[in-house]
Amino acid sequence: MGTLIRLIIFIIFIIGVIYVVRTVLSVVISYMRIRSGQAPVSKTVPFTKSELCPACNASIRVSKSEENLICPKCGAQLGRSKEGKLLIRLN
Repeated sequence: MGTLIRLIIFIIFIIGVIYVVRTVLSVVISYMRIRSGQAPVSKTVPFTKSELCPACNASIRVSKSEENLICPKCGAQLGRSKEGKLLIRLN
């Protein structure tokens, strides 16, 4: 039983080391990109974005190809431009 516990502790230790190394590498890469004048690396999902409906606060999946959006919960029509979003939020 002692060897099983040692194995589990070793596996947890390795997972912790991997997490720390990954975090340090991410910070180093972001620092190097900023020093060279490039934007830092960000964690985003490409081509999709989740927004909230201004009428009912339901989450709406937004893709870049869609021009007009309709809220699946309340049926509100949403514009894609910044001006359209601003007008909808003001109303």
